[in-house]
Amino acid sequence: MKHYSLILLVLSLFLLSSCEEEALIYRDFEIEDASWKSSDVKSFNFEMTDTITRRDFRIHVRNDQEYPYSNMFLFVELTFPNGKRRIDTLDCPLATADGRWL
Repeated sequence: MKHYSLILLVLSLFLLSSCEEEALIYRDFEIEDASWKSSDVKSFNFEMTDTITRRDFRIHVRNDQEYPYSNMFLFVELTFPNGKRRIDTLDCPLATADGRWL
């Protein structure tokens, strides 16, 4: 019985620790002909009403061996409630130096 309780406790802790917040915003873009040109801008607007809580910003990219580069650059522009804007360039590594996908 003691082992059963321990297993149940470990399982419960595992399930609780693996919970993640649900995405507040989700957009899916399809890239035609497996070629994303710099002139083909993908953008979306969103409004965040809670400006105090810190949030993670994640971008999910699906690619394969046909993509010839080991990274991707994203140009991000955020406008804050006070009207100030922040523009940043993000270098997103997609593969290691020896070619393994991350």
